[in-house]
Amino acid sequence: MRRKYNKICSGLKHKVDMTEEEDSEFGKKRRTTERKDLEDEAVEHSFEHREYQIQMAKTAFESNSIVYVPTGSGKTYISIVVIKRFHDEIKRPFLENGKRIIFTAPRVALVDQQADVLRKYTPFAIGSYNGYMQVEFWDKDQWTEEFVKNQVLVMGSQILLDILDKGFLQLSQVALLVFDECHHATANHPMNMIMRMHYKDQPGMPRILGLTATLIKKNIAPDKLEKEVASLESNLHSKLVKLDSLELIKGMYADPKIEIIECDPVQHHDVMKTVKRLITLLENDLKMESLTVSFHVDPELVILAPGEPMVKPGAFFRKIQRQLTDILVEIEEFGIFGGSIAIQCHRNRLQCLANAAEIEEARQLYAMVMSQLEVIRHLIESAMSQEASDSLEQINKFSSPKVLKCIERLRAEILETGAIKTLIFVERRLSAKILYTIIKILSLKDPDFAQIKPDYIVGQAENAYCTYLSLLLDKQTRKSVFKFASNELNLLVASNILEEGIDIPSCNLVIKFDTIKTFCSFIQSKGRARDRNGKYVVLQLKLAEKNFKNEKRIYEQLEDKLQELQQVEELEDVVIDDVATYVTPAGAMATSENSISMLYRYCYTLGADRFSIPAPIWFCKKVSLSEKFVCVLLPIQSSLVDPIEGPVSTRVQLAKKKCALEAIKQLHLAGQLDDNLRSCYSKVQADIITDSILFPNWIKDDKHPDLPDPGTKNRRRVHMVKAPSPFIGCAPGSASEVFVHSIDIEPMYNVPADDQRRKTFLELLSSKNENFAILASKKLPTICKFPIFTNAGRVDISIGRRVHAVTLQQQLLDKIKAFHSFLFGKLLELDKSFLVWNFESGSNNFLIAPVTEDGDLDEVKLSRDFSVNHVPEEITRFDDLHLKVIIPTYRTKSVGNYLVTEVQFDASPMTPFPNNYDSYKQYFSEKWGAEVKILTQPLVSVKQITAKLNFLNPKGEILVITRKAMHENDEFAEIFIPELCRLSGHNHLVSAEIWLKAVFLPSILHRTSVLLHANDLRSSINRECRLGSVEVAKWEDFIALPTRKAPVAETSPKSQGFGLPRLQCHVPKVNESNCPWGEKDPIDPDKLLFEGVSWGQLEEFSAFTSSSLVQDKNLSTKDNDYFFQRDQSVTVYPIKMLTPDEESLQRGPELRTMYAAITTTSANDSVNMERLETLGDAYLKLITSLYLFTTYDVSEGILTHAKGKLVGNRNLLYCALKKGIPNILNHKQFEPKSDWAVPNLSVPNKLVYLINASEISPGVLNSIVFNEEEKFSGEINVQYIREVFENYEEDNPSETTLVAFLNQLVIPDKNIADCVEAVLGSYIETCGPVLAASVVTWFGILPDSAKSIMSDPVPSNIKNATIPDPESFSNLHLLEAEKLETVLDYKFKNCSFLLEALTHPSYVLNRLTNSNQRLEFLGDAVLDFLVTAHIYEKFAHLNPGEMTDLRSALVNNVTFASLAVRYGFHTFLLENNPTLASRIENFVEFQQRNNHKISDDHLLLIQECNVSIGIALEVPKVLGDIFESIVGAVFLDCGKDFVETWRVIYPLMKFAIDLFGTTVPKNAVRKLHESVAAHDLEIGKPYSIDGINGVQVKIVIYKNGEKVSCVGSGANKHEAKRAAAKGALRLFFGES
Repeated sequence: MRRKYNKICSGLKHKVDMTEEEDSEFGKKRRTTERKDLEDEAVEHSFEHREYQIQMAKTAFESNSIVYVPTGSGKTYISIVVIKRFHDEIKRPFLENGKRIIFTAPRVALVDQQADVLRKYTPFAIGSYNGYMQVEFWDKDQWTEEFVKNQVLVMGSQILLDILDKGFLQLSQVALLVFDECHHATANHPMNMIMRMHYKDQPGMPRILGLTATLIKKNIAPDKLEKEVASLESNLHSKLVKLDSLELIKGMYADPKIEIIECDPVQHHDVMKTVKRLITLLENDLKMESLTVSFHVDPELVILAPGEPMVKPGAFFRKIQRQLTDILVEIEEFGIFGGSIAIQCHRNRLQCLANAAEIEEARQLYAMVMSQLEVIRHLIESAMSQEASDSLEQINKFSSPKVLKCIERLRAEILETGAIKTLIFVERRLSAKILYTIIKILSLKDPDFAQIKPDYIVGQAENAYCTYLSLLLDKQTRKSVFKFASNELNLLVASNILEEGIDIPSCNLVIKFDTIKTFCSFIQSKGRARDRNGKYVVLQLKLAEKNFKNEKRIYEQLEDKLQELQQVEELEDVVIDDVATYVTPAGAMATSENSISMLYRYCYTLGADRFSIPAPIWFCKKVSLSEKFVCVLLPIQSSLVDPIEGPVSTRVQLAKKKCALEAIKQLHLAGQLDDNLRSCYSKVQADIITDSILFPNWIKDDKHPDLPDPGTKNRRRVHMVKAPSPFIGCAPGSASEVFVHSIDIEPMYNVPADDQRRKTFLELLSSKNENFAILASKKLPTICKFPIFTNAGRVDISIGRRVHAVTLQQQLLDKIKAFHSFLFGKLLELDKSFLVWNFESGSNNFLIAPVTEDGDLDEVKLSRDFSVNHVPEEITRFDDLHLKVIIPTYRTKSVGNYLVTEVQFDASPMTPFPNNYDSYKQYFSEKWGAEVKILTQPLVSVKQITAKLNFLNPKGEILVITRKAMHENDEFAEIFIPELCRLSGHNHLVSAEIWLKAVFLPSILHRTSVLLHANDLRSSINRECRLGSVEVAKWEDFIALPTRKAPVAETSPKSQGFGLPRLQCHVPKVNESNCPWGEKDPIDPDKLLFEGVSWGQLEEFSAFTSSSLVQDKNLSTKDNDYFFQRDQSVTVYPIKMLTPDEESLQRGPELRTMYAAITTTSANDSVNMERLETLGDAYLKLITSLYLFTTYDVSEGILTHAKGKLVGNRNLLYCALKKGIPNILNHKQFEPKSDWAVPNLSVPNKLVYLINASEISPGVLNSIVFNEEEKFSGEINVQYIREVFENYEEDNPSETTLVAFLNQLVIPDKNIADCVEAVLGSYIETCGPVLAASVVTWFGILPDSAKSIMSDPVPSNIKNATIPDPESFSNLHLLEAEKLETVLDYKFKNCSFLLEALTHPSYVLNRLTNSNQRLEFLGDAVLDFLVTAHIYEKFAHLNPGEMTDLRSALVNNVTFASLAVRYGFHTFLLENNPTLASRIENFVEFQQRNNHKISDDHLLLIQECNVSIGIALEVPKVLGDIFESIVGAVFLDCGKDFVETWRVIYPLMKFAIDLFGTTVPKNAVRKLHESVAAHDLEIGKPYSIDGINGVQVKIVIYKNGEKVSCVGSGANKHEAKRAAAKGALRLFFGES
């Protein structure tokens, strides 16, 4: 079923072209396909793939058991499940009568493998022991130290027997004894001796668990199999674990296609005969030599070389003779080409022995044999070279038919499949080396074999133990298996070392090169071909003494018999039972025949993921010999927590059907199935997401087929603009009280004292002689001081610092209106032809008036006639030009107004010009064609009064101008000749000071208006939510955000990624520290039989291999600190907003913060909502998650769906509309010259009505021109307007900025939704997360009951009230909880929260709480909020984009999964899912290889010619879920204490925060766009390919005229695109 499910997950089988919307539809289609296929599968199979492992583990826990599952079926996983169940017995210290678990394995490689797996999967202290440690020399104290230190000890069975024999340990001190490959427990094998000599059938003995992939070692007749198994059961005092379903049993066995290839025997041509004759002669010579030679030492014993055992002289000669016999055998097996390789291999070995020999006679004898072998090899080489010129041809002509058949079968597989994963089993170690060498030659010489990456694995001779050579062979074995599993190798030639035990990936081709001698060898080697299309090839010599065709029939009968032995025996039913039924009130019927499929369909609706498909777990219990009943445990997500028992029956299958029917009945009665017997899951979900209490503002009919979806950026709506409340109905009137609010301007910058022009401007702005004030009939609320920005620097503005009330006479009021009209209409030129003056009604009807230094109305200025139009005048006098505004006339295009800052009486037009001209006169004449007549006139220094009226944003750092820079850049550009200029007519009405300050007014009034909007919103929220003060006497100053990121110190460490990762495997990586010679291995001559080795290399290797190991106690066991521990020295960086001070609580958010909250990025203001929005978004997800978690006892899937709708932009939009947020949003960029609404200057109301009624574009306003009378009276000619409408031709029907003059604004839905989050962020920052809940309810996002959600009591998580002692139940299931609490530095008050956090949905034994899915849902939100809050406060220098990137880097599944593995959280996970376990192991190994670095760079690059494939490594979501669920558990257990939760989290995440905070990771796709020009980059659309899981995206880059591609593969289009982008960056720019 898992295979089928993986196929489903691979996605669509055709190319897809997906937009954002279609991507969602693509996911829906795929999920629909998965659901249908899985439901069909549930009907077809009544048992899940994983069920047999749960059944076997349960039996093994209860009684001594032999677990027999074929190779690759998960027996190691079963043992881990059982080991975890014994955790309670190994908690107690060993010296306080504590017990230990012993895991024995027959070989060193298996000891290391099993120990490594246990370290990864369990939180126990693991020790591993082998002969390299020379444990046979340890005394009792050393072993006792190991028993004290470790809870599980993995060792060879002989080591355990020695410990028991010496009395260092009693079996009564062992809780569980595991025998791996327990079929060896016969005769005098250590396993059997342990049981025979030390195990007694009495209380106190350990539970025995035997694991095997084959129950028998030798060939026997099928009818004797039962007796053989009974003997093994007797030896181990155990019973074979049996299963109910034969179908399930058969499904465990590999079922490859078996091919038998018959081969002719080798041809004995002349060269072969000669070679065999010469070797035979050499053998005879050795026999004669052995009778006469004397070593001149002890006649009984002789030492040949260090590390070699002491042997008798006769044995020494027999050893050399065996080597010669080996050569003869290999020549017969491989032909003379392989024979030549065999001779070379043995000659190298003899050379090593000769180099290390201590006796001269031995060295001479070795030399004699080597010289003869070299002669023979030379003879072979000469003969082959005469008939074949190269090695390929020699292989074809001089290899045996068996070798050639093997080669051709390999070739056929390569051509057929394109990719291979092959094992070739041989009988002899030398055969493996020869065949490896031949295949290696083919991979180098034959194009068909170019993709082959071969290696060999062989065991070692028993007498080689405890030497450097033995340790090297073990290391090479583990390295080769690791490379094979990680796809660095794809072909292994192996002796029987790989047939049993060692974990390797499934292969698509297994070749048995030599004769299969035993059933054990057949079943284990065949079990390696577990690939879906696996093939098992047996090479059979024709006319061989043992014909496999005959043996195959016997082996298959044995296999069938074994399967029958594994099945529970059942008696035949005498009477056929009637079909039982259950009928609902609606007439729906469940029967014993359809109830199983119905039950599986119900379970699937509880929520499936890639690794866990909820399914019932069945257990059979016997009542008597002939009667039994079945009970079922429903998935942990179901509300029925107790086992459901069915009626008694004589057959298991019938009992199972009846049990399923009873389950359907109880589910219906519990309301889990409706009257139509369909799951209520969908209805519950629908009820929640359509609940009017949760969604009171939802607009159902807001989706239109022709419009983008509501809440998106592309959906744009027109909203009415509303003036702030103080500016509504504020028109000053005569004979009534009017408030005069001062506008104070204070420059905050300096200029050099010798820079007269800038100094003049600064003096005018700093002067208090002439100022402005806002006149309104309402008193404005206090607002904060705020900055505006000139090119020279910051200027601070204070509104209403001085406020006093006056009563105006009509005459004075009219003069003020005239000044106001002049100021904005003529001086600033903001009047437009379609606008009229309206001082009486509506909004924004305040006035701007001149005031004196004391703040009183400047009636002297107001007495001037501002209605007169003063035209520019010629300059006739030069002595009073200082501080006058002049206009140059020599240019054809207007260049604006210039203020005379200095009259240079010491200069004239004949004064030398700075560059290229003799004088100013010549410059103006030749450059501009302007002739100067008065040569005695002075020159004037001027500075332009800017025509740009937007001063909201910083212009950069404060300018420091030197005189040199002034002379080089400015002086000649701002020196005018008065004769060529005119005086502005406005000089008669206003001074330079008023003019200069007036240009700031639009920016000042715009920012004031937005601040008043912010104050209105803040006051409403504070008043209605009772938060903070409604009015504040003094605000903190407005601070604009920096325009660039704060620099990072050069000494800061750079972010480190993972480097280039490899694909995962299931075997431990070699620990170089266990090798006493270090990391660099010596050259192995047997790996270079084709290339050849030098004499020096042979001498070096012989010195290495002859070294003996010295006993080292430090090699006794691996470090148990397999994962990182919590750094206790870390000081927690506090998050201030979690504990707001009293003053902040009393005030509420600052006005400047609220200003930012209602300002979008589109406004291009100096502040915006992005940072606050990020904070508010995280908080909104948190409070919504917490509310749903505590209010609805439903699955995580339903909670996630409901949360998505609640916090989605569409719902936030509707909440914002209800509160009028769009009407006050500061969304559009401030453009005073274009569309700013000048106070009292507006489109006539009648015209607004006509435009709206006729639905004509606002662009028509540009065609309307009102005369002077209409502009001041407001009375317009309607007939004229209609004529304009009729003649108007709309050039651009799209949106126009003129909508602003209609008091309208076009805003994307998403910006409005973002504002809601930003407002929330402003309250969280000031009032903290507890009180901010009121704002969430004020918006109507959550019901009123959510106000107290942060402080309400934590609800109980116990779902099964029938369990009397929840604490004891929790401790019974939790694994080493104290260790986890140590890592967390937190002691749980309610351990059921921890139990829930560690319970995967597959762990059905927890019937006390839910699985961890709900806690993961909550913990994700808690983490997101706390990390975001920390970033917000600590990394204030980051711009919003960088803040978002940092948040994304820290709050994601990859980071959380990496942290979970870093601290070993996964070892505490309670699960019953082997597929999930293997995925976890993959990622754990990846992280360990990379020293637990954290990055999102999980990528594999595979280069094929000019195309590269970037594969996004799968990071199991469950690992991130563990981290999140533990955080959720801590949060609830500490009573929702954010400070305490952050104290637990921060030390665990600090290094990741520091790493990413130093160099913020940037999105790979965005980085690629920034690195490559648009015309050189092509990013394809996602597509899927048959046979490849997930989605692919292709990126093409054109670089230096070449086209190079990188294809990314991932689970979805975003992951695939990111993988492709990372691959491209790495390939073309060398980025890691």
